[in-house]
Amino acid sequence: MDTSTSTMAHSPSVSLRAWPQVDETKESLPFLIARINEQKGSFRAITEASLEAEIKAVEAEESQAGRNAEDSPAEEEGQDVQAKGDELAAAREEIIKQVGHGTKAAESTISPFLKEVVPGGSIGVDVMQSSQRSAAQETSDAVVNLGWRMQALTRSADSLLGSATRLNQDMEGEIAYWEEILTLKEEKWPLHRLPREKNTLGVQVGFADAYTDFRDRGLIALRNGSDGKVTLDRGSRWQGDKHLQIRVLKNGKLLAMNKQPIRPVEDGSTLTQRLVMARNSLFDEELYHELNREARNLVNQGVRFVDGCVCFPYEDGSQAEVRLVRMDDEEDLSQVDTAVPDALATILRLLLSQSHRQTFERRSQRPPAITNAPPVRPVYPLLRPIIEHTHHSSTMKTITGLLDHLKSTMSAAGLSFTAESTVLAASGRTGLLGLLSASLGPIAGSLAKPITQSHHSQMRLILPSKQSVFMLDVHTSILPPTFGSVLQLSTVSAIPGSALVDMPNSLRFPTVEKLQKHILYVATLDLIADLRSSLTLGPDWTQSFPFEAKLIRRNPQFREVEHMSISLEQQGLVLQWHIRGQSGRQIWSTTGSETENDVPNLINFIKGKIC
Repeated sequence: MDTSTSTMAHSPSVSLRAWPQVDETKESLPFLIARINEQKGSFRAITEASLEAEIKAVEAEESQAGRNAEDSPAEEEGQDVQAKGDELAAAREEIIKQVGHGTKAAESTISPFLKEVVPGGSIGVDVMQSSQRSAAQETSDAVVNLGWRMQALTRSADSLLGSATRLNQDMEGEIAYWEEILTLKEEKWPLHRLPREKNTLGVQVGFADAYTDFRDRGLIALRNGSDGKVTLDRGSRWQGDKHLQIRVLKNGKLLAMNKQPIRPVEDGSTLTQRLVMARNSLFDEELYHELNREARNLVNQGVRFVDGCVCFPYEDGSQAEVRLVRMDDEEDLSQVDTAVPDALATILRLLLSQSHRQTFERRSQRPPAITNAPPVRPVYPLLRPIIEHTHHSSTMKTITGLLDHLKSTMSAAGLSFTAESTVLAASGRTGLLGLLSASLGPIAGSLAKPITQSHHSQMRLILPSKQSVFMLDVHTSILPPTFGSVLQLSTVSAIPGSALVDMPNSLRFPTVEKLQKHILYVATLDLIADLRSSLTLGPDWTQSFPFEAKLIRRNPQFREVEHMSISLEQQGLVLQWHIRGQSGRQIWSTTGSETENDVPNLINFIKGKIC
């Protein structure tokens, strides 16, 4: 009975209750506030005086409990101490008694041999074989131990030597890196910290006034390479160096193409050469992007964007194509011309630089008033000046050819005709190469001025009488309202008594063909008036109509009306007459097919055969 009671007393207690769960509602802030209000009242009712009164009440209770403990008799404390000491002594004796009884019971189960070998009071015993090592084995073990130590020391020394070598290489790489950085600083390259990598340097190769996308791509990170050389990190959007390729074609045949810039070799090139190539490549990409934007507004001028190529009309019926190609795409240029496409590429780059300068000037001015409308990025005029120049050059070439032909025809007939050209703008220069040579100057702001200024030319026309002078003005602009060349012919002076006096002082012509007809017409009227004044034809010869190049008279002998007419045509000067019952026709031209060597000039011919 006592054994079972002792066993139950020493067995561990096991609780079969469920694990306590915490009521989250009682831990929430609203519940705690409600409980505080129930115990202490509302927060509004708590004042400083009530809290001081509560503190004083708690202190009074504590002091009262302390006085009650001091008032208890000392005898009771002594009795309690003595009773506790007796209980501890009885427990100690009981433990010693139980330990002695257990030791005797254990000794009865141990064999006599074990009692002799194992001393009493031991907790456990292990049987181990005693090691008997010879001196040779101990010497071998010492040598092995020394070898392991030497090997460990050798590995440590090799590790330290390798660390020193790497440190030396890193130091040399850092020196080489910073030497190149100092070289860029001396060459005035703008160096900045990267916005997202404060510990990395970058160089600005783009232009601050460029489009946002290309301006951000113009900041290139300067990484430290494995060999200490600076490596250019152009970002994930970089797809290799590119350049602007311009080709001139006529009827599908390649006539000219610009040269590809020399790409520096990665191993043998300097950092400056690589940065220049990166800057030029980014600049050409921006130029190609702006050409695409402008091409949408110049569809009425024949500009097209086909298969990634910007096409626009060029001189003499040819077509120019602009595209962006990689540096690796090389083509044979031995059979084609490169001067005109190179000039076109240079002019386009100058115009884009001028557009950047104009953007900077706009940013430097006072900003406009704040409105809800978003700011509009203007379209840069890049193709427009070139198209205007080619159109103006083509128009002037046609007019010059017409006047030269008219001058040759007049010279064949023994008459004079003068066309004096007055250059009012750079458009009067011959070809784009003349524009490029005119733009080379010391001032950067005036580089593109000869290209972007208005295309205006004047020609002074002195007719055969030398008393009639006309001024021809040619102004070209592809912007509204003209959309081309404006041809204006103004009268400076006219021969007295001619129909030219009654003509309007200024006339405008929409096409060169109509201008050509009018010049031939006024030259004919001037020639008729000059013949009447220079020849003694008599008063009986009169002009049939004021604005008709025809002279008539009545001949009573033959009872008929005699006439003589002069006309200027493309094939030459034509004289037709019907005098004294005979008709004839004579042509003075530059081809020589209908003009014989013995035929005199116009005035002598009229004097000899008509008068």
